Amino acid sequence: MWLFLLPLLTGLILANIGYLPAYTPTNLIKAIAIIGLGWGAYFLIFRRLNLRFPRLLEQFDHLIGVMSLMIVLLFWMVLA
Repeated sequence: MWLFLLPLLTGLILANIGYLPAYTPTNLIKAIAIIGLGWGAYFLIFRRLNLRFPRLLEQFDHLIGVMSLMIVLLFWMVLA
């Protein structure tokens, strides 16, 4: 996994070094607050939920059908 993850992380870091206006104190505080709210919601709400989703829609023929519909929709969007 690290073989593929390392080039992606390196590219992300190199791309963000050149954009210094993103690192203002207000933007940093906003980003840290969003991450903190996400962690808080996960640990206080979502971690305790025990949801069971039906497996009916994950059958192979259903997946092929939905993917073919999406491909037709994408072709229509391109041609429009």
